Amino acid sequence: MGPRLLVAAACLVNLLTGACLGVAIDRTWLVEKPRHHRRGGPKMMVAEIGDALKLDAAQREKVTAICEARKPEFDDIFKEIGPKMEAVRRALENDVRAILTPEQLPRFEDYLKEKQRKEKEMRERWEHGDRADRDRGPDRGGPDRSK
Repeated sequence: MGPRLLVAAACLVNLLTGACLGVAIDRTWLVEKPRHHRRGGPKMMVAEIGDALKLDAAQREKVTAICEARKPEFDDIFKEIGPKMEAVRRALENDVRAILTPEQLPRFEDYLKEKQRKEKEMRERWEHGDRADRDRGPDRGGPDRSK
């Protein structure tokens, strides 16, 4: 195999690895849509489970307590793997930069800035217990405003 083919193969492997990693991160932490419980924190999970299973208020409170009790475990795992994932992400970005044209580089940097902005927003939502329930009534996991 010639050097060009090796470089092309390495770039392809890096691109595929990055795509898979990006999908994994997207599916677990970063998507703004409240389709999956991981994307909105414990409160969103309670709302989704409550809606799907038609939980009563007492059951919702118990599921909320369970989720809140387990959240530190998830946080610890993410703290542990986060730096490793960040290193792989940066390596991937550098590999992609190496194959881009001078015209493509600024667009790639803009893309990365926007992606970082969205990631930061999602992290803040997760860390602050995304108040996705604020528009929901008490029957759907939201606050009871009638009192």
